[in-house]
Amino acid sequence: VLFAAFAIVAWILKRNKRANAALVLLRLAASFYLVFTSVIASVGLQSPALFLFLPLVAEAAIVSSRASGVAVAVAAVVFVGGISNWPSRRLVWAETNLPSAATPPYSALVILLWLAVALICAALGAALFARRASSVLSLIERYRGDLAASTATHHGLLNGIQDAVLITDAAGVVTSWNRPTEVTFGGIPRMTTVAELLRRCRAKSSGPLTLLEFDLEIPIPNGQEMRWLHVQARTLTDQAGHTNGRIYICRDITKLRSMEGQ
Repeated sequence: VLFAAFAIVAWILKRNKRANAALVLLRLAASFYLVFTSVIASVGLQSPALFLFLPLVAEAAIVSSRASGVAVAVAAVVFVGGISNWPSRRLVWAETNLPSAATPPYSALVILLWLAVALICAALGAALFARRASSVLSLIERYRGDLAASTATHHGLLNGIQDAVLITDAAGVVTSWNRPTEVTFGGIPRMTTVAELLRRCRAKSSGPLTLLEFDLEIPIPNGQEMRWLHVQARTLTDQAGHTNGRIYICRDITKLRSMEGQ
């Protein structure tokens, strides 16, 4: 009945976006109740179930605040400390009384002290982790926005150039191109290199692709005419001087070649 009631209330609160805080509080209260009754059912202060308060305190510090984690830790110590003075313990769902385990006062004080230190450290550590994680996520989101803006600027510059432009990575795979490139080479397959692209277009190069400048002769689809491209290639490097790709700027010089032939 308890779990069914909790599930129904949680579902109702989840439907209401303004009730997130109440849902968190309800979940923490239910978890605290389950852990506390587990401690009661297993010899009280000497129970191995005391460690179950650690994830509960950490959750309170992460989902709410450091103060909430410390508050749950203090509540756990206070409630557990009352077990030693509890003559008989009765679980809410149980009909029988559970006999209290005798714990010497000095031993109980030591256990409560260590429990308080462990829970407060867990609350502070979890709150610090949540704060660091939040700052890292904010930094990631900012970098993601900068990357999106840079990518949009990059594509805008490429599409604003009338010549065909190909950009490759360090492995020679074409990563970026503009619209004139698709018209010139008839589409760019994914994960293709410049050499594979030229073979697909049956292009003939006047020299190796490693040169800074060379000419390309590409047959036009009608098979009777040729298109000439003058290619200027440059190596792209990062701030450390490592090569991370090449850029090829292909200018159509077909009319110029025709005039030279005439």
